[in-house]
Amino acid sequence: MLIECELRPVQGFRFQPTGFPHLGAAEYVAETDDGQVDCVLVDSNQSVANWLESVCMDGSKLEEPLDGLPVVELVDHDDNFIGNTMTEPHRIGSAYLLRGKDTTLVKLLESELGVTKKTAKGDARDFARLVFRYDTTTLLHGAFVPNIAGGKYKLTRILSGFTEATGVHPADSGGVKRDRIDATGKADGKGGAAKGYGSIPYPKRDYTAKHIRLYLSVDLALLRSYNLGETAERLLLALAVWKIRRLTRQDIRFRSGCDLRIAGDLKVTSPDDYELPGLEETEAVLRDCIRQCREAQMFTDKNVVVKHDQK
Repeated sequence: MLIECELRPVQGFRFQPTGFPHLGAAEYVAETDDGQVDCVLVDSNQSVANWLESVCMDGSKLEEPLDGLPVVELVDHDDNFIGNTMTEPHRIGSAYLLRGKDTTLVKLLESELGVTKKTAKGDARDFARLVFRYDTTTLLHGAFVPNIAGGKYKLTRILSGFTEATGVHPADSGGVKRDRIDATGKADGKGGAAKGYGSIPYPKRDYTAKHIRLYLSVDLALLRSYNLGETAERLLLALAVWKIRRLTRQDIRFRSGCDLRIAGDLKVTSPDDYELPGLEETEAVLRDCIRQCREAQMFTDKNVVVKHDQK
């Protein structure tokens, strides 16, 4: 399923794209039927996944339509919420969940997957069923557990997205952090800019664009390949649509210099005959599917909780 929508800056024309170490903005040229077009990546697949997960959380709790979904939690020694697999980088593969002194999750995975020093049972389908049972939402965004069976178990993304701008032009500007007491920052051995002293000029490159678009995809073939059953598939598809609807119902502020507004409706470009359900309709399906999965004992009765060693 392929979905896209047009975005535009909330104010003015400029926006700040994502940047990468030793590269800066990801600029590239695309070949189209009308010739070459200059492009820049506004937000990456990894970042859009984080945004899609963030809409699931209401503080330390899941949003109400998701009540009943199992999720692996991270708490301190007083059982206070630190995070879960929707707030942790790498989700169920988080180092805080798998590499701390609390081995609850590690032992569970090894036991369920039959992992020993010499063997590791099952394949991606078995891992997918396990993740669906204990940490359902992770299944949509993929997971990799490198310290379980030598990294054998990996799930690629079912739900993915990125934001791209086309017809771009750089908008160069800059500024200066001014030290009115000591412009050099070196008087009295202060240590200069490395210690926060001195006047520091800096360049800044934003962009303008003819089009900015958010692209989203749901890999239906991958979802079906796990053979989770009709109810589980309906749940995961509804969860993907719900995340998309929640993310795009308001302005998206990817970063301080990239505040974008949805311009128009979501457009499904494939399949041709599919109409994306609305938010309220999707929430009703979600609640029903969660109830059915609970009744069919497809979910764990109690969330897995890992304690973070802070001492």
